[in-house]
Amino acid sequence: MFMEWLHLFIGGGLMLVGGDWLVRGTVGISRKRGLSEFIISVIVIGIGTSMPEIFVSLISGHRDLGTLVISNNISSNIVDIWGVIGVGAFLTPIILDGRKHIVDFAFLWIATAIFTVMCLFRVIGWMEAIVLFGIFAAYLFYAIRAAKEREPDATSTTDTKSAPPPGTIAGVLYFFQNTMMGLVMLVLFGIGLIYIGSERFMDALQIVARVNHLDQTLAGLLIVGPGTSMPELIVTILAAIRRRPQIAVGNIIGSNLMNIALVVPIGALVIDLPTSKHISYFDVWVMCAALVMLSLNLFVWKKISRWTAVLYMSLLVLYMWAAIVIRI
Repeated sequence: MFMEWLHLFIGGGLMLVGGDWLVRGTVGISRKRGLSEFIISVIVIGIGTSMPEIFVSLISGHRDLGTLVISNNISSNIVDIWGVIGVGAFLTPIILDGRKHIVDFAFLWIATAIFTVMCLFRVIGWMEAIVLFGIFAAYLFYAIRAAKEREPDATSTTDTKSAPPPGTIAGVLYFFQNTMMGLVMLVLFGIGLIYIGSERFMDALQIVARVNHLDQTLAGLLIVGPGTSMPELIVTILAAIRRRPQIAVGNIIGSNLMNIALVVPIGALVIDLPTSKHISYFDVWVMCAALVMLSLNLFVWKKISRWTAVLYMSLLVLYMWAAIVIRI
Protein backbone atom coordinates (compact mmCIF):
# COMPACT_ATOMS: atom_id res chain seq x y z
CA MET A 1 0.00 0.00 0.00
CA PHE A 2 2.96 2.30 0.68
CA MET A 3 4.07 1.96 -2.95
CA GLU A 4 0.65 3.04 -4.23
CA TRP A 5 0.80 6.21 -2.12
CA LEU A 6 4.35 6.80 -3.36
CA HIS A 7 3.14 6.48 -6.94
CA LEU A 8 0.41 9.01 -6.18
CA PHE A 9 3.02 11.55 -5.10
CA ILE A 10 5.28 10.72 -8.06
CA GLY A 11 2.39 11.13 -10.49
CA GLY A 12 1.40 14.41 -8.87
CA GLY A 13 5.00 15.63 -9.04
CA LEU A 14 5.30 14.78 -12.74
CA MET A 15 2.04 16.62 -13.47
CA LEU A 16 3.25 19.61 -11.44
CA VAL A 17 6.49 19.88 -13.43
CA GLY A 18 4.69 19.22 -16.71
CA GLY A 19 2.07 21.84 -15.92
CA ASP A 20 4.76 24.40 -15.14
CA TRP A 21 6.53 23.71 -18.44
CA LEU A 22 3.23 23.86 -20.32
CA VAL A 23 2.35 27.26 -18.86
CA ARG A 24 5.85 28.66 -19.43
CA GLY A 25 5.93 27.41 -23.02
CA THR A 26 2.45 28.72 -23.80
CA VAL A 27 3.17 32.17 -22.41
CA GLY A 28 6.49 32.30 -24.28
CA ILE A 29 4.95 31.32 -27.63
CA SER A 30 2.09 33.79 -27.27
CA ARG A 31 4.52 36.59 -26.48
CA LYS A 32 6.87 35.83 -29.38
CA ARG A 33 4.09 35.43 -31.95
CA GLY A 34 1.76 38.10 -30.61
CA LEU A 35 -1.04 35.55 -30.23
CA SER A 36 -3.78 35.46 -27.64
CA GLU A 37 -2.89 33.38 -24.57
CA PHE A 38 -6.55 32.42 -24.43
CA ILE A 39 -6.58 30.91 -27.93
CA ILE A 40 -3.34 28.98 -27.40
CA SER A 41 -4.58 27.76 -24.04
CA VAL A 42 -7.84 26.48 -25.51
CA ILE A 43 -6.16 24.60 -28.37
CA VAL A 44 -2.77 23.44 -27.07
CA ILE A 45 -3.45 23.08 -23.35
CA GLY A 46 -7.07 22.02 -23.87
CA ILE A 47 -6.12 19.11 -26.11
CA GLY A 48 -3.02 18.27 -24.08
CA THR A 49 -4.81 18.04 -20.76
CA SER A 50 -7.64 16.05 -22.37
CA MET A 51 -5.31 13.22 -23.32
CA PRO A 52 -6.21 11.16 -20.19
CA GLU A 53 -9.91 11.38 -21.10
CA ILE A 54 -9.14 10.36 -24.69
CA PHE A 55 -7.32 7.22 -23.59
CA VAL A 56 -10.02 6.41 -21.02
CA SER A 57 -12.60 6.64 -23.84
CA LEU A 58 -10.63 4.32 -26.11
CA ILE A 59 -9.98 1.77 -23.36
CA SER A 60 -13.58 1.92 -22.13
CA GLY A 61 -14.89 1.46 -25.66
CA HIS A 62 -12.78 -1.63 -26.25
CA ARG A 63 -13.93 -3.05 -22.92
CA ASP A 64 -17.62 -2.43 -23.76
CA LEU A 65 -17.96 0.24 -21.08
CA GLY A 66 -19.72 2.87 -23.17
CA THR A 67 -21.57 4.51 -20.29
CA LEU A 68 -18.26 5.14 -18.53
CA VAL A 69 -17.12 7.28 -21.49
CA ILE A 70 -20.06 9.67 -21.09
CA SER A 71 -20.14 9.72 -17.28
CA ASN A 72 -16.38 10.30 -17.11
CA ASN A 73 -16.50 13.31 -19.41
CA ILE A 74 -19.56 14.84 -17.78
CA SER A 75 -17.97 14.40 -14.35
CA SER A 76 -14.69 15.82 -15.67
CA ASN A 77 -16.44 18.94 -17.01
CA ILE A 78 -18.21 19.54 -13.71
CA VAL A 79 -14.99 19.04 -11.76
CA ASP A 80 -13.13 21.34 -14.17
CA ILE A 81 -15.52 24.26 -13.56
CA TRP A 82 -16.54 23.90 -9.93
CA GLY A 83 -13.39 22.20 -8.68
CA VAL A 84 -10.46 23.33 -10.82
CA ILE A 85 -11.64 26.90 -11.44
CA GLY A 86 -12.77 27.02 -7.81
CA VAL A 87 -9.32 26.10 -6.50
CA GLY A 88 -7.57 28.46 -8.93
CA ALA A 89 -9.84 31.41 -8.08
CA PHE A 90 -9.47 30.72 -4.36
CA LEU A 91 -5.69 31.03 -4.69
CA THR A 92 -5.87 34.10 -6.93
CA PRO A 93 -9.23 35.71 -7.83
CA ILE A 94 -9.80 35.55 -11.59
CA ILE A 95 -10.60 38.86 -13.28
CA LEU A 96 -11.54 38.38 -16.93
CA ASP A 97 -14.10 39.91 -19.30
CA GLY A 98 -15.81 36.95 -20.96
CA ARG A 99 -17.20 39.18 -23.72
CA LYS A 100 -13.73 39.29 -25.27
CA HIS A 101 -14.02 35.55 -25.86
CA ILE A 102 -17.68 35.35 -26.87
CA VAL A 103 -16.99 33.13 -29.90
CA ASP A 104 -15.01 30.60 -27.84
CA PHE A 105 -17.79 30.40 -25.29
CA ALA A 106 -20.39 30.18 -28.07
CA PHE A 107 -18.76 27.03 -29.42
CA LEU A 108 -18.78 25.50 -25.94
CA TRP A 109 -22.44 26.45 -25.38
CA ILE A 110 -23.45 24.95 -28.73
CA ALA A 111 -21.50 21.75 -28.08
CA THR A 112 -22.96 21.44 -24.58
CA ALA A 113 -26.54 22.02 -25.78
CA ILE A 114 -26.27 19.47 -28.61
CA PHE A 115 -24.59 16.94 -26.33
CA THR A 116 -27.34 17.40 -23.73
CA VAL A 117 -30.04 16.69 -26.34
CA MET A 118 -28.12 13.60 -27.47
CA CYS A 119 -28.03 12.31 -23.89
CA LEU A 120 -31.82 12.55 -23.73
CA PHE A 121 -32.08 10.11 -26.65
CA ARG A 122 -30.09 7.65 -24.52
CA VAL A 123 -27.55 6.48 -27.16
CA ILE A 124 -24.68 8.32 -28.85
CA GLY A 125 -23.49 6.51 -31.99
CA TRP A 126 -21.32 7.21 -35.00
CA MET A 127 -23.77 9.69 -36.55
CA GLU A 128 -23.78 11.77 -33.37
CA ALA A 129 -19.99 11.46 -33.29
CA ILE A 130 -19.76 13.08 -36.73
CA VAL A 131 -21.87 16.03 -35.52
CA LEU A 132 -19.65 16.52 -32.47
CA PHE A 133 -16.49 16.16 -34.58
CA GLY A 134 -17.92 18.84 -36.87
CA ILE A 135 -18.14 21.28 -33.95
CA PHE A 136 -14.53 20.51 -33.00
CA ALA A 137 -13.33 20.99 -36.60
CA ALA A 138 -15.26 24.27 -36.95
CA TYR A 139 -13.75 25.65 -33.76
CA LEU A 140 -10.26 24.53 -34.75
CA PHE A 141 -10.67 26.30 -38.11
CA TYR A 142 -11.89 29.47 -36.38
CA ALA A 143 -9.11 29.46 -33.77
CA ILE A 144 -6.32 28.94 -36.31
CA ARG A 145 -7.72 31.61 -38.60
CA ALA A 146 -8.08 34.07 -35.73
CA ALA A 147 -4.53 33.35 -34.62
CA LYS A 148 -3.15 33.95 -38.13
CA GLU A 149 -5.00 37.24 -38.43
CA ARG A 150 -3.34 38.46 -35.24
CA GLU A 151 0.12 37.13 -36.13
CA PRO A 152 2.64 39.99 -36.39
CA ASP A 153 5.39 40.39 -38.98
CA ALA A 154 8.43 38.21 -38.45
CA THR A 155 10.62 41.30 -38.10
CA SER A 156 8.66 42.50 -35.08
CA THR A 157 9.33 39.31 -33.13
CA THR A 158 13.03 38.93 -33.82
CA ASP A 159 14.89 38.33 -30.59
CA THR A 160 17.80 40.77 -30.28
CA LYS A 161 19.04 39.43 -26.95
CA SER A 162 22.50 37.91 -27.27
CA ALA A 163 22.53 34.15 -26.72
CA PRO A 164 24.99 32.61 -24.26
CA PRO A 165 27.33 29.88 -25.53
CA PRO A 166 25.51 26.63 -26.39
CA GLY A 167 26.26 23.61 -24.24
CA THR A 168 26.29 25.64 -21.03
CA ILE A 169 23.49 25.71 -18.46
CA ALA A 170 22.78 29.32 -19.40
CA GLY A 171 22.69 28.31 -23.07
CA VAL A 172 20.18 25.51 -22.42
CA LEU A 173 17.95 27.84 -20.36
CA TYR A 174 18.14 30.45 -23.10
CA PHE A 175 17.13 27.87 -25.72
CA PHE A 176 14.00 26.79 -23.80
CA GLN A 177 13.03 30.33 -22.77
CA ASN A 178 13.83 32.49 -25.80
CA THR A 179 13.69 30.40 -28.98
CA MET A 180 10.54 29.23 -30.74
CA MET A 181 11.82 25.67 -31.13
CA GLY A 182 12.74 25.53 -27.45
CA LEU A 183 9.34 26.85 -26.35
CA VAL A 184 7.49 24.36 -28.57
CA MET A 185 9.62 21.55 -27.13
CA LEU A 186 8.85 22.81 -23.63
CA VAL A 187 5.12 22.60 -24.38
CA LEU A 188 5.46 19.09 -25.81
CA PHE A 189 7.59 17.91 -22.89
CA GLY A 190 5.04 19.42 -20.51
CA ILE A 191 2.14 17.59 -22.17
CA GLY A 192 4.13 14.36 -22.08
CA LEU A 193 4.91 14.67 -18.38
CA ILE A 194 1.28 15.51 -17.61
CA TYR A 195 0.12 12.42 -19.45
CA ILE A 196 2.71 10.10 -17.83
CA GLY A 197 2.01 11.57 -14.41
CA SER A 198 -1.77 11.29 -14.79
CA GLU A 199 -1.46 7.65 -15.89
CA ARG A 200 0.67 6.78 -12.85
CA PHE A 201 -1.67 8.79 -10.62
CA MET A 202 -4.76 7.03 -11.99
CA ASP A 203 -3.25 3.55 -11.72
CA ALA A 204 -2.32 4.15 -8.08
CA LEU A 205 -5.76 5.59 -7.30
CA GLN A 206 -7.49 2.55 -8.76
CA ILE A 207 -5.43 0.22 -6.57
CA VAL A 208 -6.15 2.32 -3.49
CA ALA A 209 -9.89 2.17 -4.30
CA ARG A 210 -9.82 -1.60 -4.75
CA VAL A 211 -7.89 -2.16 -1.51
CA ASN A 212 -10.37 0.01 0.38
CA HIS A 213 -13.36 -1.87 -1.16
CA LEU A 214 -14.91 1.14 -2.92
CA ASP A 215 -17.79 0.16 -5.23
CA GLN A 216 -17.78 1.11 -8.92
CA THR A 217 -20.08 4.10 -8.46
CA LEU A 218 -18.01 5.65 -5.72
CA ALA A 219 -14.71 4.78 -7.40
CA GLY A 220 -15.87 6.25 -10.72
CA LEU A 221 -17.15 9.42 -9.09
CA LEU A 222 -14.14 10.03 -6.87
CA ILE A 223 -11.41 8.61 -9.13
CA VAL A 224 -12.15 8.53 -12.87
CA GLY A 225 -13.69 11.99 -13.36
CA PRO A 226 -11.57 13.92 -10.82
CA GLY A 227 -8.51 11.83 -11.67
CA THR A 228 -8.57 12.73 -15.36
CA SER A 229 -9.03 16.39 -14.33
CA MET A 230 -5.73 16.45 -12.44
CA PRO A 231 -3.76 17.92 -15.40
CA GLU A 232 -6.27 20.79 -15.70
CA LEU A 233 -6.02 21.36 -11.96
CA ILE A 234 -2.23 21.60 -12.02
CA VAL A 235 -2.19 23.93 -15.05
CA THR A 236 -4.92 26.17 -13.58
CA ILE A 237 -3.22 26.41 -10.18
CA LEU A 238 0.07 27.40 -11.80
CA ALA A 239 -1.67 29.87 -14.13
CA ALA A 240 -3.52 31.40 -11.17
CA ILE A 241 -0.33 31.73 -9.13
CA ARG A 242 1.39 33.37 -12.12
CA ARG A 243 -1.67 35.65 -12.50
CA ARG A 244 -2.53 34.38 -15.99
CA PRO A 245 -6.36 34.36 -16.00
CA GLN A 246 -6.40 33.89 -19.79
CA ILE A 247 -4.63 30.55 -19.38
CA ALA A 248 -6.59 29.53 -16.27
CA VAL A 249 -9.97 30.02 -17.98
CA GLY A 250 -8.84 29.09 -21.50
CA ASN A 251 -7.55 25.78 -20.16
CA ILE A 252 -10.97 24.90 -18.74
CA ILE A 253 -12.94 26.12 -21.76
CA GLY A 254 -10.67 24.13 -24.04
CA SER A 255 -10.81 21.01 -21.87
CA ASN A 256 -14.63 21.14 -21.62
CA LEU A 257 -14.98 21.64 -25.37
CA MET A 258 -12.52 18.84 -26.16
CA ASN A 259 -14.25 16.45 -23.75
CA ILE A 260 -17.58 16.92 -25.55
CA ALA A 261 -16.52 17.50 -29.17
CA LEU A 262 -13.41 15.29 -29.34
CA VAL A 263 -13.24 12.72 -26.53
CA VAL A 264 -16.89 11.56 -26.60
CA PRO A 265 -17.04 11.11 -30.40
CA ILE A 266 -13.75 9.18 -30.33
CA GLY A 267 -15.41 6.74 -27.93
CA ALA A 268 -18.60 6.70 -30.03
CA LEU A 269 -16.62 5.58 -33.08
CA VAL A 270 -15.43 2.54 -31.14
CA ILE A 271 -18.80 1.56 -29.67
CA ASP A 272 -22.30 3.01 -29.23
CA LEU A 273 -22.40 4.98 -25.99
CA PRO A 274 -25.56 4.37 -23.94
CA THR A 275 -26.61 6.95 -21.36
CA SER A 276 -28.27 5.94 -18.12
CA LYS A 277 -31.33 7.68 -16.68
CA HIS A 278 -29.09 9.14 -14.01
CA ILE A 279 -26.98 10.85 -16.68
CA SER A 280 -29.95 11.99 -18.78
CA TYR A 281 -32.02 13.40 -15.92
CA PHE A 282 -29.37 14.58 -13.47
CA ASP A 283 -25.66 14.68 -14.31
CA VAL A 284 -25.85 16.38 -17.71
CA TRP A 285 -28.07 19.13 -16.27
CA VAL A 286 -25.61 19.73 -13.44
CA MET A 287 -22.92 20.14 -16.11
CA CYS A 288 -25.11 22.73 -17.87
CA ALA A 289 -25.71 24.56 -14.58
CA ALA A 290 -21.96 24.73 -13.92
CA LEU A 291 -21.38 26.26 -17.37
CA VAL A 292 -24.18 28.79 -16.84
CA MET A 293 -22.64 29.85 -13.53
CA LEU A 294 -19.19 30.26 -15.10
CA SER A 295 -20.68 32.29 -17.96
CA LEU A 296 -22.54 34.60 -15.58
CA ASN A 297 -19.41 35.20 -13.55
CA LEU A 298 -17.29 36.08 -16.58
CA PHE A 299 -19.89 37.91 -18.70
CA VAL A 300 -21.87 39.78 -16.03
CA TRP A 301 -19.56 40.23 -13.05
CA LYS A 302 -16.33 39.71 -15.06
CA LYS A 303 -14.59 38.00 -12.17
CA ILE A 304 -14.53 34.96 -9.95
CA SER A 305 -13.85 36.02 -6.37
CA ARG A 306 -12.66 33.85 -3.47
CA TRP A 307 -16.23 33.73 -2.11
CA THR A 308 -17.46 32.52 -5.49
CA ALA A 309 -14.65 29.95 -5.51
CA VAL A 310 -15.84 28.64 -2.14
CA LEU A 311 -19.38 28.40 -3.56
CA TYR A 312 -18.06 26.47 -6.59
CA MET A 313 -16.17 23.96 -4.45
CA SER A 314 -19.13 23.57 -2.10
CA LEU A 315 -21.43 22.82 -5.04
CA LEU A 316 -18.96 20.21 -6.27
CA VAL A 317 -19.00 18.45 -2.91
CA LEU A 318 -22.82 18.62 -2.90
CA TYR A 319 -22.94 17.16 -6.42
CA MET A 320 -20.68 14.26 -5.46
CA TRP A 321 -22.85 13.51 -2.44
CA ALA A 322 -26.06 13.76 -4.50
CA ALA A 323 -24.65 11.59 -7.31
CA ILE A 324 -24.03 8.82 -4.79
CA VAL A 325 -27.28 9.16 -2.85
CA ILE A 326 -29.78 9.92 -5.63
CA ARG A 327 -30.95 6.93 -7.62
CA ILE A 328 -33.03 7.50 -10.76
